[in-house]
Amino acid sequence: PGSMIFFVADKPDTAASVLGRLRIELAKMLDLFPKDEIYQFLWVTEFPLFEYSAEDKRWVANHHPFTAPRAEDEKMLAQIISGEKVELKTIRSRAYDLVLNGQGIGGGSIRIHRRSLQESILAFLGHNPAEAQERFGFLLDALDYGAPPHGGLAFGLDRLTAILCGEESIR
Repeated sequence: PGSMIFFVADKPDTAASVLGRLRIELAKMLDLFPKDEIYQFLWVTEFPLFEYSAEDKRWVANHHPFTAPRAEDEKMLAQIISGEKVELKTIRSRAYDLVLNGQGIGGGSIRIHRRSLQESILAFLGHNPAEAQERFGFLLDALDYGAPPHGGLAFGLDRLTAILCGEESIR
């Protein structure tokens, strides 16, 4: 008595999203969120480098095509290029999000800083060398000059303000 089980049958991403929203709604209904002004921060760092787009019927960059893969996963990119089978969802990116009390308030990534790696990623995403040079030549050429490792972080001040004001939405 008093127990309930929920099942969602769909693609894994859809099921996770639906169950995540359900979890939040149930927590609100059952008054499970802390009442005091405790701010709990969390860094999310385990993002896949690629995701499959059912709409485009191909693999795309999860964050953007300039996000660096984790160093320990770079060897899997070489395996893909050589034609070996690799589970693409296991290749992780150097992307990160900052979460406050369950709400994303910022995110970013470490960018690729080696031309050969950038060309490999662009090739995997379907850009032939001529197209890559035409569209991204300015970046590829800059990488030849020894761009240092670099990254960024963008905060959603609107989201942060909403949380601090006790609002559920930025709208």
